Amino acid sequence: MPRGLPDWGLVRKPHFFSGLDDLGEAVARLGSPVVWDRRGDVLFATDFHSGICGAEIDAAGVDSQVALGASWARHGAYCAELDAGTGTLPYARLRWRVPFELGSACGLEAGFSVDYYTLRLEAQVAVAVGGRLWYMFAAYNHQSGRVEYLDSAGDYTPVGDSVRLLQGVSPQHSMKLVVDTDAMTYVYFRLNSWVYDLRGLQGQSLSTYNADNRWFGVSHSGQATALATSRIDDVIITENEPI
Repeated sequence: MPRGLPDWGLVRKPHFFSGLDDLGEAVARLGSPVVWDRRGDVLFATDFHSGICGAEIDAAGVDSQVALGASWARHGAYCAELDAGTGTLPYARLRWRVPFELGSACGLEAGFSVDYYTLRLEAQVAVAVGGRLWYMFAAYNHQSGRVEYLDSAGDYTPVGDSVRLLQGVSPQHSMKLVVDTDAMTYVYFRLNSWVYDLRGLQGQSLSTYNADNRWFGVSHSGQATALATSRIDDVIITENEPI
């Protein structure tokens, strides 16, 4: 029944009492915080409510693993826990393979937490096409407090001023990497409210890959002597990102 009328008698034409400019306003009115970037068209999104489905798990190091966590999720009941383990270059990674888009910039966004022993939290995009494999990785280095990107020589190069993210068990931080998969260059990397302009910078290129494919990954690397855990939530992969 329309507002203000009893559940009997004549029914007048329903109408809106207030308009909504966009869905963002609707979300705000429903009391849900908007904690993700709204640019680009969504190809894939997960808050792990169905588990770690459709993701490839990659881990190296003693006790390194990826597991579904039932505590400290940012959205919904679950998150992914990336235990980097110990030993030589320990890390844990989730990655998703998605179809090739037709000539557009694409993005990877995720919420994450930072452990005291975290070395890097990375947003990663890899594209294999025409017999070459391109890596475009951007990271927050918790030990140096710097944002870094993987350059054409395969080295992590710092950009911008140093930052320090609060350590904790909840995935309260956000990162988003946008890359141009036509030019195989970076566009920008966003860490919480900081945006780092990486336009025109080339990713690393290798000539040892033949099968065309594309994947997006979130990687957590730790240190040799202590176990580090990062919780990941609200992973979104996009295309048609504005450049």
